[in-house]
Amino acid sequence: MKVRLCSGCVVSRMKKGRQQILLVKSNSGGWTIPKGGIEYQLSPEENAIKEVFEEAGAIGHITSLMGAYRFEKEGRPNHVSVYFMKSVFTTKHYPERKLRKRKWFDVNDAIKKMPAPVVTMLTSFVD
Repeated sequence: MKVRLCSGCVVSRMKKGRQQILLVKSNSGGWTIPKGGIEYQLSPEENAIKEVFEEAGAIGHITSLMGAYRFEKEGRPNHVSVYFMKSVFTTKHYPERKLRKRKWFDVNDAIKKMPAPVVTMLTSFVD
């Protein structure tokens, strides 16, 4: 079966001297990073930026590639390239605002909710 190529971001901000991570509710109900299938005309980085805006209404800049991981969804393998993004701001109006909940978590709380492969990558990127 063909692997679905995806990209997404760990979105970070500083608030009151504490680093926070933005997560979104997945279709299965858990918390995860904003991510999605790479559209053919976009680079993985461009797609990750698009997914962050569509799913979480955040705008920022990617600072680096964190790594990649695989997971299976509906019997299909997915390969996700994960980037680290510093958030500049979030907006109230974004495409999936009625479909997904978004929430900023302190890093330690986010780590308890994120997929294990992303947690492993995150440990080298927190301030």
